[in-house]
Amino acid sequence: MTTDPTGCRYCGVTEREHMQRWTTGIGWHKHTPPTQEQIKSRMLARRKETRS
Repeated sequence: MTTDPTGCRYCGVTEREHMQRWTTGIGWHKHTPPTQEQIKSRMLARRKETRS
């Protein structure tokens, strides 16, 4: 399953489930909205996954 298009920029977890998370390279962080480019690539990955 692919990451939610609106999931965190750094870890992909949705805002509702996020709280604070640890990610290698970033460390502890709060939910940070993804960039428009990340949203687009995640949406395209989901579309490709559903067509397979």
